[in-house]
Amino acid sequence: MAELRDEIKPVAGGSYDYTDLRGVNCAGANLEEARFYRSRLVDAALQGANLRRAYLFEADLEGADLSNADLRGAFLTEANLKYCNFSGANLAGANLSGSKLTGANFRGANLSKAILARINFNGADLREATLDGAFMYESTFKGALLDDLSKAVYMQRPPFTNAP
Repeated sequence: MAELRDEIKPVAGGSYDYTDLRGVNCAGANLEEARFYRSRLVDAALQGANLRRAYLFEADLEGADLSNADLRGAFLTEANLKYCNFSGANLAGANLSGSKLTGANFRGANLSKAILARINFNGADLREATLDGAFMYESTFKGALLDDLSKAVYMQRPPFTNAP
């Protein structure tokens, strides 16, 4: 991994694959459609950042602060999001499938129509989160703080269809 955290400031549409950006301060930054494939953003300050349609596949964001960030349509599949702060963030339509979310804070976050498949929400705070139309498949919630999941689409196993 390149260690560029002291030399670069990520920008919208930029590519930062395999980059070590531990502790980077990008609060309020425009990072729309930026790529962070397998990058390290541990403890990053991303409060209020625009990460719409950002690509964070297999990225390590453990402990990052994404409060009030715009993550609409972001691709966070298989990412390490343990202990991240997503309070007040907009994750509408984001894909978090297979991500590690133990202890994450989603209080007041918008997760409407998000894809939340195969996720461990153990110990996560989902109080006051909007989950309207969120797709949950094989996700666990042991010890999670929850309000209402009634508007989410939850399936233990996907339906079998015999397509011609």
